[in-house]
Amino acid sequence: MPQKENIWDLVSGRSYHSCLITTYSFDFYYFEKSVMRILRSKGIGNISVLIDNNIFQGILGKIGSSNSRVYSISPINSNGCFHPKVYMFFGEKQGLLIIGSGNLTSSGHGKNDEIWGAFHFDATDPKYSQLFSNSWSFFEKVSQNVKGFAKEKIRWIKEYTPWIETLPSPNSTNFETLDNSTQIAFLNNNSETSIFQQLSEFVPYNKVKALTIVAPYFDSKGKIIELFSKLLPKAIINVLVDDKNGILPFELDPSIANQVNFYHWNDCFSNKDDDKDFSRLHAKLFNFSLNDNSQLCLLGSANASVAALGTENISAINEEVSILLNSSNQDYLKDLGIKINPKKSQNLTDFAEGLDESTVFENSVAFKYNIEAIDKEGSVLNVYVDNILEADIEIQIFNNWGEVIYSGKLTEKNNHYFLKIPSNLLNPMYGCLKDSKTIEIISNKQIIQDVYVLAKTNPDPQKQILVVLFSSIEQGDELLFSKLIDCISTDDFSAENRNFSKKVSAKKTDEEKEDIEIKGKVLDYEEFKDVSYDSIQHQYYVLNSSSNRVADFLSSLSSIKTREEIASAELDDEELDLEIDDTQGREDQPELKSVTKSAFNSEKSRIIKFFERYNDYLEKEVNRLIKKSNQNIDEEGKVSITELSNFVIALYIAIYYTDNKRQYTIDEETHHETIIKSYGFEYYDNLPAINADLIGKFLLLCTRGFKTYDSDYLNERLEKLSREAFYHCVFCLAQAKWSNSELIYKNLLLINAVHFLPKDSEQLLNLNQFTEEMNIRHKLSANENLNLISNIKNQIDNILPKYSSFVENMKLCTNERKTVLSKDLMTETVIFTSRFGFCMIKYKTTQDNGAILTLSRPGFPWIEKEEEYLLEEKRLYKRNIVL
Repeated sequence: MPQKENIWDLVSGRSYHSCLITTYSFDFYYFEKSVMRILRSKGIGNISVLIDNNIFQGILGKIGSSNSRVYSISPINSNGCFHPKVYMFFGEKQGLLIIGSGNLTSSGHGKNDEIWGAFHFDATDPKYSQLFSNSWSFFEKVSQNVKGFAKEKIRWIKEYTPWIETLPSPNSTNFETLDNSTQIAFLNNNSETSIFQQLSEFVPYNKVKALTIVAPYFDSKGKIIELFSKLLPKAIINVLVDDKNGILPFELDPSIANQVNFYHWNDCFSNKDDDKDFSRLHAKLFNFSLNDNSQLCLLGSANASVAALGTENISAINEEVSILLNSSNQDYLKDLGIKINPKKSQNLTDFAEGLDESTVFENSVAFKYNIEAIDKEGSVLNVYVDNILEADIEIQIFNNWGEVIYSGKLTEKNNHYFLKIPSNLLNPMYGCLKDSKTIEIISNKQIIQDVYVLAKTNPDPQKQILVVLFSSIEQGDELLFSKLIDCISTDDFSAENRNFSKKVSAKKTDEEKEDIEIKGKVLDYEEFKDVSYDSIQHQYYVLNSSSNRVADFLSSLSSIKTREEIASAELDDEELDLEIDDTQGREDQPELKSVTKSAFNSEKSRIIKFFERYNDYLEKEVNRLIKKSNQNIDEEGKVSITELSNFVIALYIAIYYTDNKRQYTIDEETHHETIIKSYGFEYYDNLPAINADLIGKFLLLCTRGFKTYDSDYLNERLEKLSREAFYHCVFCLAQAKWSNSELIYKNLLLINAVHFLPKDSEQLLNLNQFTEEMNIRHKLSANENLNLISNIKNQIDNILPKYSSFVENMKLCTNERKTVLSKDLMTETVIFTSRFGFCMIKYKTTQDNGAILTLSRPGFPWIEKEEEYLLEEKRLYKRNIVL
């Protein structure tokens, strides 16, 4: 007898990025503690589970689960049961399909006697292509009603699995020939036909000499057995049952029952691994032996019931999937270890009563509303409902164990409803709707999926490289920092709205584009949800961009390092003292990294090329800004999360690599070199040059303002990035060693940073918070000056009184602002213009009605002959606000 095998072992040795799994019943604990570990260890990150909705309603609130699930789980509604057990794995060039009888539980994957068929697909080989086409078509159909982020995860599969497009059209009416002796067909219940009706097309009933049915569950009247006995009047019919754990056809017509051979499953198949207890029968198999000794074997999820198989005239109720194997030389029963001894045949009346059908299959409950998905974005829940909600309806939020932890009224927004929950709300697991007046539950339960956890499971190969790099850096390999920025392409510098709009537009058909262009069209609820889906995709695109993920990782890495250092040794209060002698140095200097000469050159080259590419992008944006005379800037033209993320990354790299030494040996001689020096103004291996070019240009772009998103979470993310950008910016300016002639650049950059980056500069410059943030960056850097933080704080404090007066002045209405006539201004005075922020007057020509000014500030084009950042456009300024 064959030994039981673990189906997860079939995944080994292959390269897959995604998988889709269907199941009737589900065990959270088993899946999360066992299966997920196996799949993630094999590099499979994009995982989606489709489960029967009725079963799902029953297990929510009874079984604890992780609230940071890195897989999506979507309940599926069906007229009967959603009962298929299909596992489909996707790789760039390979696929794996497993179809069988086992549910996604520990019993279904070990304790029970189950049956599986597994098939490997290679993009270079047409074998199984029809089977995979039919299987993918099945998943596309059942996932049509999946909403929210789970829908996006399924879309990813097709995007990153190129061989799907090469598959033939679905065809379930013909066998697919595998070799000279074997054929295969994919059978499933659908709106047009049932598995039983499809069997009639494939099986020559007039040639069948024996039918063996193995199944745990039957109709009480044995309708399927009755139909086969009429179709196969000359054939021997053997029925293998498990009367301890099954539902038997005790009401079968006695005249038919007497013609059928019934067997205990344990008499035909026993698990020798356990001498005491026999395994529970859960396999479903229909094996047809023909007169020429060929065999057809149907295996999969369908039991021997009308609901599962249908009949000649009645479509099945359940969603089921089975495969039909046809072989001229294979004995499937023998291969499976099933041996029938006619002497052990029994009468149907000799079996025990078995299970009650109501304990096996859940009855569906009808609700007024169906919640299709609940996506969590930070502290906001986005709730997708199948219809427009009436007044007085609230959503209840439950924890893992079914306890109500929050209730609130939903607000309609675009294509869905939303609710802002407390940010400190623990373990929000699922939700349902209730009538606030009658306290009646009026919807299904729906699990809460965390979008920002799931967004990181994107199977984009570039994103997978990031995951590997993140893991290695977290484990201490900081030499890989420079490789992170290799994952940020030039396209990633562009504002995500422009990139995404092109991406979405390219995927739309001409007809779809035409539909969207129709103005004034009244949409019904379903159309409204579909049209606005692009905006939802946009949010996911932003979150999962390489720039956003790298910026998020670097931010969390800094926090982790700080927490670890605090835990290992309490920070000495003297470190926070702003009166430390300049001659003192840090005691926590980073360990000198030893590398090869070529490794050092590669590392430096990656850093410099990144800064060059980033500067090119900023320069194009600045030129566009300077040429645009109209100050009206729409949302798409404002600074986006992607742009802020790239700025934060660039400054993080500058902070980390400035004065950070690398050691290498050539001919037994040790060399020490740095990638970025803290002084000099020649190129991007000098921090002052990086500050003036990159910070200068970015702060100039900040005059456009910052983008506002539909998502509250994205707005919070943008605000967090702007705070981080401010502290990075200030530290970079402090870290650089400026010559006397360059100090004006530093001051202009500092005042523009204070004005444009933080929403609340007073809070961000609070001594304790400012010192804490600067210390985080000081520990990241290689700078040895302990007075670094106090110096920059003193410089800011010197500017703040003047800046505060400026802010108060700006709050006044235009005609009350205190301005100075331009003809009275002196050169080297700092003024504020709405187009360009704080600038210095470089040249001035006085006229009767004002003055022609030439403005200077880092970010403007570098004029070589003047050796100055100048705006060559000369304008008449009548009045200006002076700092």
